[in-house]
Amino acid sequence: DDSPEGPPGNLFVQIQVEEDPYFRRQGDDVHVRVPVSLAQLVLGARLDVLTLEGMVELTVKAGTAPDTQLLLKGKGVRRLQASNARGNQYVHLDLQMPRRLTERQRELMREFQEEEERHAAGGAS
Repeated sequence: DDSPEGPPGNLFVQIQVEEDPYFRRQGDDVHVRVPVSLAQLVLGARLDVLTLEGMVELTVKAGTAPDTQLLLKGKGVRRLQASNARGNQYVHLDLQMPRRLTERQRELMREFQEEEERHAAGGAS
């Protein structure tokens, strides 16, 4: 008897992991949603993205579609059975539409729309 209070026995510990507001885990992979503007998708951009090990710069190519999923290979959770192997991080680009436009932005969008219509009709761009 190792204890004055009774014989040794089993100890059961229950751990509850709280959900992270930024990272969503799926097996060894993690998923994040990154807000992007229409201009960033159309023109391309460099975004700072948080990973489990810190910030990395991610390039979004010009003309990228909304809701595109980009891959950061090996930036997920470390696999338990293989010390060097890791899952991946998937970055989901989340288009943030502007709620209010300035008069200048509205004017530029109208010009953009007119140019698209001319181009679609076979006119010069």
